[in-house]
Amino acid sequence: MNANYVHKKEPTHSCRVCGKIFTHPNPMIFTCLECNQELTSKVSLQQRHSGGHRKDHCFVCDTCGKSINTITSFRTHLRIHSGEKPFECHECDKKFSASQRLKEHLRVHTKEKPYACDVCSKRFSQCGSLKIHLRKHTGERPYVCSICEKAFVVKTLLVSHMKVHDVCPKVS
Repeated sequence: MNANYVHKKEPTHSCRVCGKIFTHPNPMIFTCLECNQELTSKVSLQQRHSGGHRKDHCFVCDTCGKSINTITSFRTHLRIHSGEKPFECHECDKKFSASQRLKEHLRVHTKEKPYACDVCSKRFSQCGSLKIHLRKHTGERPYVCSICEKAFVVKTLLVSHMKVHDVCPKVS
């Protein structure tokens, strides 16, 4: 009887780092000693995140000058410039330059929404969508028109707005 209850238990615990919902609290939080950022895996902390604090980046992109500290990240970055997209969705044939982008895209087909807003409980399939949504609650509008100072939640709205001024925007 009790075992059946465990299997039917609804996910109610939201990870404070990644936003994913679990049936149990997530005690596996790893904190960077340099910047106090919290991550959900030791591998992410050791291999991906901590390297970002190094001053001596090993790889510099000849095209844009960006410095990158791991060969894997560097190869992924180079695909931005080459247009190479080796990761293909078998549901809709859409292609991606990074395996993580494909993984996020697959949620469109599975309807999985692992990221939840702490304020209103709205759920999202991608972490970036949650971050943009949170701006509704905080009022943050980081993209500002250099001509009229109107501010926007996302870059695409600023780019569209710049057409009003008949200017080709320089947005970073």
